[in-house]
Amino acid sequence: MTGGVTSQACIWPTCPNLENSRGIVVRRAGDRGYSLCVESGALTLKIGDQSSSTEVGLVAKRWHFIAAIYDAASGDTAVQSRLLELGGQGKDASGSVQEDVGATELALLIAAGGLLDVGRPAPTDCFRGKIEHPRVFNRFLTAAELNALADDSDPGAMGGLVDTGPGALSGSIVNYPMRGPVGYRLDPEAEVDRVFELLRDTVTWL
Repeated sequence: MTGGVTSQACIWPTCPNLENSRGIVVRRAGDRGYSLCVESGALTLKIGDQSSSTEVGLVAKRWHFIAAIYDAASGDTAVQSRLLELGGQGKDASGSVQEDVGATELALLIAAGGLLDVGRPAPTDCFRGKIEHPRVFNRFLTAAELNALADDSDPGAMGGLVDTGPGALSGSIVNYPMRGPVGYRLDPEAEVDRVFELLRDTVTWL
């Protein structure tokens, strides 16, 4: 990746203080590639055999906006963790590495730190908690762009989706997949009121 890389997500860790590394966004094998992970309670970016860490623990069962940036031209790195509640306080760390982040032939993993070969690929060092909106950009994002993502702006405004595979099926983001887990934008009280209003309008009570 000649321009660098940015990994970003919103996370809700349940056990952030585990000593061993827990992968969030990882493309790494041995000392090759990069890893955005939780290590000893802190958000950590590993590139090669070097790392940068916020050194301040994540808060269990709270939503955080996290990001890790690597500028290939300068070798500069930055790691950011920001609470999305409780006043929104944040922690940043920066560093510099002299490594090639490359390793694009490696699998890109979400919520796992690596793969075990047990006759079939099996994830290991898995993240404990929720991960929402994991994103990987093939360049370093500016502070303004990260702030836009933290404010929930559409990443499609930053150039859409680029398919680097043989199909070259690049395009624009239209909508996002939805699943059952509660996201960081949900207001539980408002959701309960909405459900009761729906029931009142659609159900005939005996």
